[in-house]
Amino acid sequence: MSNLVKYLCLEPYDAVAPEFFMKKFFPKQLLMVGSAAYQNNGTRIIGTAEGGLKISLFEINNLDVTNIETLNALYFRTIYHEFSHILHQNVDFSSDFDAITETTYVGDSWNESWTAANPSNAAGYISNYASKEATEDFVELIAHYITSSTSTWDDIIAAAGDTGGPIITQKMELVKKYLQTTWSINIDDLRDEIQTRSANLNDQDLDNIN
Repeated sequence: MSNLVKYLCLEPYDAVAPEFFMKKFFPKQLLMVGSAAYQNNGTRIIGTAEGGLKISLFEINNLDVTNIETLNALYFRTIYHEFSHILHQNVDFSSDFDAITETTYVGDSWNESWTAANPSNAAGYISNYASKEATEDFVELIAHYITSSTSTWDDIIAAAGDTGGPIITQKMELVKKYLQTTWSINIDDLRDEIQTRSANLNDQDLDNIN
């Protein structure tokens, strides 16, 4: 797992971000827990972050290095998500983002507010969890965008429909602007780096520290 984090997270950011960016902002500790964790409401906890110092990942016993979709779903979207929280906690994003769907955030009922007939993407959210509040919405967009190919992202926008698709796109433009102007990171370059590495994952030696 350490080699995976280095290959799919640390090195891609190093390739596109300013010098010393990762050393300054990326958490110094990664805690890996074999089993799952759950909230009192029954929702599964995939990962947590503590004060910008530590990221905890769960279900490491289910690690499958051959399946990039599972790796992203269980681990890497969580890492990108939590790391993005650290960035906006250091320098906040524009309140213009909050205003886009400020009347439809659902708080802690995010896991029970959406149905097949009323999906969250149609309301302009990249995931159900994104509808909790603006900060979760913001970092979920980053995590999903960089783990999606261009064609997959286009499919996501199309599936969100005539209302949801443009809203997600509008939000994403503000995300891109924030990362570029605040941190000098082009998120499309970051996505390209991660996607290329994901495509070549099976060619990597992940068993030996390098």
